[in-house]
Amino acid sequence: GSTTFLFQLGSGIRGFGANCAVFGFQAENPFAADFASAGMPVTTADQRKLIFEDRLAELYRAMADFQPSVVIANLGVDAFELLRYVPNGVRRIGMIHDPGTQDFLPRYADVLDGTVVVNPYWVELGQRLAPNAVCKYLAHGIAIPEESLVRDANPAGPLKLVYFGRFATAKGTRLFPEIVRQLQKRKVPFQWTLYGSGPEEPFLRATLGEPYVAYC
Repeated sequence: GSTTFLFQLGSGIRGFGANCAVFGFQAENPFAADFASAGMPVTTADQRKLIFEDRLAELYRAMADFQPSVVIANLGVDAFELLRYVPNGVRRIGMIHDPGTQDFLPRYADVLDGTVVVNPYWVELGQRLAPNAVCKYLAHGIAIPEESLVRDANPAGPLKLVYFGRFATAKGTRLFPEIVRQLQKRKVPFQWTLYGSGPEEPFLRATLGEPYVAYC
């Protein structure tokens, strides 16, 4: 989700005629081709071969060649650590996407020119955690309409489950077989549709019963 958000943000910035580039501390970026096709080159460092300090130096050199005027740390602690080395004159912005990274605000307040959060409540929380920090809200994801979209229940039909996202361990996909087992144990009829792709797809196809689960 945060990578999708970053792609949309970068595409919007590109729409104003500014240059953007992406730098990552992991060997693989699932949106690398999308970023490249949108005019945003991607540079990655391989965590399987290099320790953090070497990846930091490698990405810093590549970033220095790009000569950014603004650096955005998106989600990860590695990205926030890189902000410590960004020279004066370059604006440093931190993105907070979830409650688990809220402590980044006071921890990195001395190297942040501003912080962007994706929940309006977190602006108030951010001001309590770091009173002198600049914290702004930016709408994230799909807006939820005010009117209710609740449908009438159909207790006579099967429980219908839908998953949208990458098939990766970080997304909790290893829990899916246990969810299926528990539903079957309780004799709950269900249909589960999975929308996405990723490295865990072979595992899911091998462990989830095809009569119950569809892939799209």
